[in-house]
Amino acid sequence: MELFRALGRRRGRVRHRGWCRNFTAYGPLDVLTLPAHLGTFADVHARAHSVRLGDLDIAIAHRDDLLTMKRAAGRPQDLADVRLLESLGDEP
Repeated sequence: MELFRALGRRRGRVRHRGWCRNFTAYGPLDVLTLPAHLGTFADVHARAHSVRLGDLDIAIAHRDDLLTMKRAAGRPQDLADVRLLESLGDEP
């Protein structure tokens, strides 16, 4: 819940197979379950980048893990994100 306080008041939630979209004061925040082929949460977390958001450190999935998760989700927005991320190349 600290994350939602940092993002502003949560305004609603939509759940679907394997993902949940939370609507915050700053826009939607999608939360996806972890595909088993990525390994454990500890494995994914070890590869993640840390970003400071207010008083919180937020772990952002590594690009390769993010691409894998988005391909596995297969929603139109995820597949569009895959195309965008791939067009950016491998630069950090």
